[in-house]
Amino acid sequence: MLQSKAVVPLLVRALLVGAAVLGLFSTAHAQGRIGVTQSTQNNPVGKPPGGVDRVLRVGTDVQANEIISTTADDRAHLVFLDGTTLTIGPSSSMTIDKFVYDPTTQKGELAVNATKGVFRIIGGRISKTSTIAVTTPAATMGIRGGIAVLGVQPSATTAILVFGNSLTVTAGGVTQTITVPGLSVTTPTGGTPGAPTIAVQGDLAAALATLAGNAPAAATRQRPQRRLTRSRRSLRAISAMRSRCRPLSKRSSLRIRLHPSPRPRRPQTWP
Repeated sequence: MLQSKAVVPLLVRALLVGAAVLGLFSTAHAQGRIGVTQSTQNNPVGKPPGGVDRVLRVGTDVQANEIISTTADDRAHLVFLDGTTLTIGPSSSMTIDKFVYDPTTQKGELAVNATKGVFRIIGGRISKTSTIAVTTPAATMGIRGGIAVLGVQPSATTAILVFGNSLTVTAGGVTQTITVPGLSVTTPTGGTPGAPTIAVQGDLAAALATLAGNAPAAATRQRPQRRLTRSRRSLRAISAMRSRCRPLSKRSSLRIRLHPSPRPRRPQTWP
């Protein structure tokens, strides 16, 4: 009896310790996962901190300080916990330096280091109260509540505000601010950002097409072929119906006789 009474507290302690360990594990796992891969094209690669290279697939978790790289035919679309989306174009490389988000207050901090390539950032809840920082070899961009497209090259970095509140570009102690969508700022590596200018529509369209890939273009090319095939089938069906419906010969023609309506008879009179 005494042994059973002594065993009960030990079991309670073991259960409490196990629950605490599970709580710590789940908290650490939740803090490590900062987003998810929404869509990919070909084989973009991600390398978590202290891990090995892995191919990003739809549903793959994204962690803080993860390095993501793509080749000439790869693309990746990431969604963070606050709703911010990041599209990584081909031949690109970037690192998620910092991500902190409190879902209760809907405030946080997001910092990305883009080494090369083409990127599109659509700000989520974090960008409503603070800027999303993107650092490149030429400058540091701050995105506030909007959509920005960045082109990072060894010689310069070009930032375009597609939509939203503001986009700041800082380098060499000089800051340029864009508040009108459709403007861009180019910063040479080792220099200062130039004045905002109107973004060339061809450059913006080329950047968006690079981020989207060739899938929409292929689908567009297939649609006229499908329509042409359907029209050919319709013509064939009509010609087949015409061949079946042959005209009648003179002998087998239908003759319609019209009979006049009978005249009403007069009523007979009885004597």
